[in-house]
Amino acid sequence: MNALDGVASRYWWKGSLSCDRETLLLMKTESDRVGEVVAALKQLHPYEVPELLSVAIDDGAPAYLEWLRDSLADPPATPPERAGAS
Repeated sequence: MNALDGVASRYWWKGSLSCDRETLLLMKTESDRVGEVVAALKQLHPYEVPELLSVAIDDGAPAYLEWLRDSLADPPATPPERAGAS
């Protein structure tokens, strides 16, 4: 998961233009688990209509895609503090 703080969001809500600072989360999972993730996020999110989107991964760096597949197949019991950081 990636958390991008301070994203400037502008959107129409109930007839008015809203401008807010938000945190954008990018979460990666397998396509057959998207429904489960969306359901959990809907329960946790404070917005009446949260922005929950699913984007298919069509291509990418082979080494990263292999790492992602491996990570989703057998996630660690406790997440590393900074996986891949040097």
